[in-house]
Amino acid sequence: MQIHNRNIWYQFCLVCLATIGAVGGCLYLFVVLVDPWDRLPLSLPLHRLPVTSNARFTMPMLARRSRFDSVMLGTSTGRLIQPAVMDAPFGAHFL
Repeated sequence: MQIHNRNIWYQFCLVCLATIGAVGGCLYLFVVLVDPWDRLPLSLPLHRLPVTSNARFTMPMLARRSRFDSVMLGTSTGRLIQPAVMDAPFGAHFL
């Protein structure tokens, strides 16, 4: 009886570990494929909107896009300047 009970626990642990591994692997694959900050090389080529208000994460994502060829750098007051307004006078696409 003890050997049979030990075998059941062994199978239970294997099923639990396999389930945790499968769910964790699917979740990891989902995050890698969706890639909300467009940083991972395996991400799908989807059109992504900035998903966070933190400029530390959104600006590098936008700067890597080929549609922008210029960038405005500065302090927080520079964020008040609209890039779309600056495009025409300079003939560029500002980020």
